[in-house]
Amino acid sequence: MLLRLVLCLALAWPCSSLECGEACVELEDDNVAAELQVELLQLGVALQRGPGADATKAAVGRESSPHGSVASTLLAAGATRRHGHSWSQWGVAAAFVVPQLFGFFASYALLRRPAPDKAVEDMGTVMHRQRSGSEDDVPMSFAHIVDRAGPMWLMHLLAVFSHSVVEPSHDYLYLNFFARQHTNLPMAQIHCENDMTSPHCAAAVPEVMRVQVAMGLMAPIVHFLLGPALGVLSDSYGRKPVVIFIRLCLLVSIASSGMVAWFGVSVWLDILMSPFGMVPWFSVPFTWYIDRIEHTATIIATASLVDGSTIVFGLLGMMLGSLLSMQQAFVVGTAGRLLALLYVIFLLPESLPPERRKPFSARRLLPGMTLNVLFQSQFVEKLTIISVINGFHWSGFSKVFSRFLQGSLYWTRHDNYLGGILGQ
Repeated sequence: MLLRLVLCLALAWPCSSLECGEACVELEDDNVAAELQVELLQLGVALQRGPGADATKAAVGRESSPHGSVASTLLAAGATRRHGHSWSQWGVAAAFVVPQLFGFFASYALLRRPAPDKAVEDMGTVMHRQRSGSEDDVPMSFAHIVDRAGPMWLMHLLAVFSHSVVEPSHDYLYLNFFARQHTNLPMAQIHCENDMTSPHCAAAVPEVMRVQVAMGLMAPIVHFLLGPALGVLSDSYGRKPVVIFIRLCLLVSIASSGMVAWFGVSVWLDILMSPFGMVPWFSVPFTWYIDRIEHTATIIATASLVDGSTIVFGLLGMMLGSLLSMQQAFVVGTAGRLLALLYVIFLLPESLPPERRKPFSARRLLPGMTLNVLFQSQFVEKLTIISVINGFHWSGFSKVFSRFLQGSLYWTRHDNYLGGILGQ
């Protein structure tokens, strides 16, 4: 590798770092060229001499600066790769396009499949019953929505804000931990969140992806085991105790991540506690809204208001997180989840009165015993299949795409926040 570097410097001297990288691309294949480009970026400032040194230093600084814009990062990456495309780029493109096409055509075929006459009549009866009076089509006033949905709405805003502050930083805990296996630097001097061009940070990307894929496979198992069980418990003992349990699990998850960020604890602690962060957090709180409102048009309006406002608070959380260090972001995120838990314990009212609760049955806690509700009508069955297809390919693609950004475009923590803001 050293001989190749000297040869490349001899052929391209004097030149800017980007021109040297292009010369390396012509000499070697894509993988070797990428390695040479990283070494040139690191050594360019030290090696350059003469009247063009200042210009070369500025070029190197612009290209390798961890605080550069996302656009400049993409342009630099495209310039260094315009002589060819690596297999990883085609793999990421295929990982996105193929599942999207499959999901679209599968969903279209399911929705176009003719339903039995009985199912059509049943759905028509339901729709007629829901629209029997014109007043049912008009949502109630905003003041009524705030009065009935406000307590859970406020908790959701706080939870989304605290989650958005810290979530773009989470991957870099893992990168810093695994990067130390590829360098002699002490842990305190490893900062992949600020500079992904470091060789030890780039070498940690595949290891983090393997861990994230394993955790991604664990998530549906946790949902399958806990999702129906939480619904059964909330039907028998009320929504509030289950919401408290959910918020407590999420607090344990982020606290374990914070221990890694604050005290340098092994990341395996966070991996061990990760199932707490995978607990299904949406269904029971959404049922709380339905219990409190009990009016179809108003429920739809409430869901739209909650969804829109949480997007705004998510943006505010990412904006704040981008201004904080990684350790500070985890402080804010942990404090936010603690406040959300305390709010649920002391201020959130119960939505399901005792007279409307169902008798408890331990048999219904068994995995799969309550899944028959998803197949009682063909319409719900189609929605279930579409949701499974969408969740499968999107969650898989997001894991691969994040690692591609970090490994190929040197995506820093700052870029991660900016990408999340633009993605909203």
